[in-house]
Amino acid sequence: MRYKEEKGEDHPITLGTQMNLALCYSKLERYKEAESMYLECFELYERRLGHDHEDAIKCANNLAVLYGNLKDYPNSEHYYEFAFNKYAKLRGALDSVTLLVANNWDIVRREVYAIQEQIRKELLLAESKHEAKHDVKHDDDKHKLQDKKGHDDDDDDDAEVKIYRVNDDDSVREDDNIMSGTESELQSVADEKEDKNE
Repeated sequence: MRYKEEKGEDHPITLGTQMNLALCYSKLERYKEAESMYLECFELYERRLGHDHEDAIKCANNLAVLYGNLKDYPNSEHYYEFAFNKYAKLRGALDSVTLLVANNWDIVRREVYAIQEQIRKELLLAESKHEAKHDVKHDDDKHKLQDKKGHDDDDDDDAEVKIYRVNDDDSVREDDNIMSGTESELQSVADEKEDKNE
């Protein structure tokens, strides 16, 4: 740039021209070039004129807008906060420029809140899906256990039944005279005897 060579990189005219060029890059969506120029301007404005100077504040606001377009919300909020506080001090809280910065800052904060809400909803949905899957698995395990218990009960029907009798002296021994066998076998024998008795 000619101004940079003639007047120096931190001359207000050089910086103003560089800011306009950065704004053009931003409008052309050449964001990286715009960011580089804005950051350099901001640093030079702060060094030469101080961070309370209106041009430094304007540059901070432009950076905030740029980072908002890039969806780099933490940096956008940082520069909006800087610009708002400086404009409020310099121009007053109810000045139209201060209110415009406050409005833009609020838009970014609402955008951040919307993203946080979306993430929260997605996490809740994932958690509820996980719990539902866990409940289904738990129910499956419960059914398997009940089925196994049912099979075990069926097996019990075919288990050997031993009959014991109590002797007169209160001792207990296996009764050889009483039929033994599985429960189902004993039941069928009992049914046969009942049929014969009828």
